[in-house]
Parts: sequence; C-alpha cells; structure tokens
Amino acid sequence: MDDKDIPALLLFISRVNEGEKIVTSKLAIHDADDYIDRIKRTFWYSENKSKTFRWMSDIIDQAFRVYDQLSIIANDPVRDRENLEFALNIIENLEKSKEGIRNMKKTYAKDTYYCARLDELLKNIDIKISLRTKNDGPTGATYNQGTCIDG
Repeated sequence: MDDKDIPALLLFISRVNEGEKIVTSKLAIHDADDYIDRIKRTFWYSENKSKTFRWMSDIIDQAFRVYDQLSIIANDPVRDRENLEFALNIIENLEKSKEGIRNMKKTYAKDTYYCARLDELLKNIDIKISLRTKNDGPTGATYNQGTCIDG
C-alpha cells in the first residue's frame, strides 16, 4: 500500500460500526449478521477475523513508520509544512481509527481472545501516539495532543 493511502485507510477503519466486518480484499464493510454477506466474506473472499486483524495492524504499523520518516526529512521549508500537515493528519486518523476498532470489539464480543488482541492494538496505538506527541515532531515543533506549537 502507498504511504499516501494511509490516512484514508485509517479513516476507513474508523467507519466500521458495531455489527460490521471488513472485507480487506475489496476494502468493503459487510453486515456481520447478514447470512449472504457472511458466506461471501468467508468463502468467496476468503476473509476471517485473523486476516482483518493483520491487515489493520499492518496499516497502523505503516502509519507510525510514515510518521517517523517525516520526522527526519530534510529542512526544505515548503516540504516541512506539507510533511507536518501529513504527520498531524496521520495522528488524527489513528485516533479516529480507534472508534472502528472498539466497534469491532462489540461485534466479536463473544470471542474473548480476539477482543484481547483488539484491546492490545488499542493500547499500543495510545502508547505510540503518546511517545510521539510528547517529543519533537517532524519539523522541530512540539506536538501537544494533536496540535502543533512552534518550538
């Protein structure tokens, strides 16, 4: 996946509602209770919750890698502003993605282990955001809860 797609993919995750499941191969959301959608998701698309978890984890990991790369890009003032905006957008969309993950926990409420994995994913997002927003950001500015304060 292209780095420029990361913010949109994070927003896609954020839009998963309770009772819905992701079809990663089609970037679609299906109703978990619809019998036809369940058959299509399982047999036609070969989707399952483990595949969805890996897909979400990969996107989240890539989001943090991209954010970190923006922190070390050269000091071109025009490019720095663009990178700063992109980095802030990634953090904002990571925060939003947590809502979709929480909704997935409700969808899979009977699967204790899967919910524990989702809890760990949410916790890791919080930890990684916290570590990055306490320190200097991509252009030498200090971040404070998603806003930029010139350093």
